[in-house]
Amino acid sequence: MRSGSSWASSHPNDILGPLTPTELARKTETQERYVREWLLNQAAGGYCEYDSKSGKYSLSPEQALALTDETSPAFVGGGFFVIKAMGSAVPRILKAFKEGGGLLWGDHDADLFRRATETPFKRIFEARK
Repeated sequence: MRSGSSWASSHPNDILGPLTPTELARKTETQERYVREWLLNQAAGGYCEYDSKSGKYSLSPEQALALTDETSPAFVGGGFFVIKAMGSAVPRILKAFKEGGGLLWGDHDADLFRRATETPFKRIFEARK
């Protein structure tokens, strides 16, 4: 999902569909096979809708709000950066366990602050104004 979320955030009007995998691949200049397989998985997970009669995929307004609109307080894309930050911290955590010491909050991956924390919370606070 993260791979799609990044692209979707920068091209929301292109993926709101409905589009076939071939149409989406053409718009994104990507390989149709990979787009088709990705869309099948996204539909199976409930991240997009599939119309079996037309063979087209689309996003509901709620899905688009949560998955493509970085200005929305409901945008969930920043959560993927938490996972990235956790993974990049593993070597430093192991070192701290072996050698002692610790891991300062400020030593975490910059995306933990900029993309995972600031982005969603900023939107929530802005929505409350």
